[in-house]
Amino acid sequence: MKLSIVSNKIIGKELAFPIYMDNGVMYLNRGIQLNEKYIKAIQNMKINLVYTDDGISDIVLKEVLDSETKLKMIKTLKTEFYSIKATKKINDKVIKELIEDIISQLDMSENALFINSLGHTDEMTELCIHSIDVAILSIMVGVNYGYNYRKLFNLAVGALLHDIGKLLVQGKEHSLEGYNLLKKNYMFDTSTYICVLLHHENVDGTGYPEGVKASRIHEFAKIVSICDGYLNALNKEGMMLHQAMEKVQADTLRKYDEEIYKCFNKSVYLYPVGLEVKLNNGKVGTVILQNRNYPIRPVIMINGSKDREYIDLNHKDNLTLFVEEVML
Repeated sequence: MKLSIVSNKIIGKELAFPIYMDNGVMYLNRGIQLNEKYIKAIQNMKINLVYTDDGISDIVLKEVLDSETKLKMIKTLKTEFYSIKATKKINDKVIKELIEDIISQLDMSENALFINSLGHTDEMTELCIHSIDVAILSIMVGVNYGYNYRKLFNLAVGALLHDIGKLLVQGKEHSLEGYNLLKKNYMFDTSTYICVLLHHENVDGTGYPEGVKASRIHEFAKIVSICDGYLNALNKEGMMLHQAMEKVQADTLRKYDEEIYKCFNKSVYLYPVGLEVKLNNGKVGTVILQNRNYPIRPVIMINGSKDREYIDLNHKDNLTLFVEEVML
């Protein structure tokens, strides 16, 4: 399987994962041959990257959270968000059950992928997808940070509801509005609404709404901030995965906590499985495995090699090799 930009270059390729519409209907099934009509439709659904089947059996891909399960969660959250927008009241039971489901069903294995295969055409669906994605990624960072279940749960609530203020206002006021809304609901831990208030603060004090520096920013907010920034780079700014990771790395000194960045770096890989890359020795291959503690040094299967040549960039014999270019 190969990770590809959604463009006419993949016409004729077979889709490796199903694509769903925001109403729950499967638009394209696994194995469908992509044509120009399908490419345009996928682009209109704001999906930038897809996995196609290139016949390489060595690569087995799994989703962090399978699309059908995620779709059900999005529908549940969408119903709840519409209710909050209308009543300004939160059904804490719905939110807590949703968090329990997310935590229990996440696949945290090394080669599980953060795949966006859910199309959307309206702002509410986009908000729900983003909220669940931030929650998923925040949980992954929390696990790598060593959180117990209780801390993971409270972090996930803050992450899922980090943009809840956008149901009532737009712009920078949404952090404070979300904080005030959550604070009225005594069923949530204090840390969750502090997280919502501070998730746009930067460690150097240039964030909002209060402009506080690192020592006054709650740890949950620091985690949600980096996850939110990464996902916005991918989905709103249209960056590729490696570009979004590089942006997060560049922003770390100014915006993000360095220790949390290290845990984030273990949760999202710079070169995901299925990505085609060129090495500095001129060889081109496909990423097939990750080295968890060395995310910039995955295992590569060289394209076109008769006897399936594999290069583990973290092996002592290959330390002079590195990824020179991403071939998307």
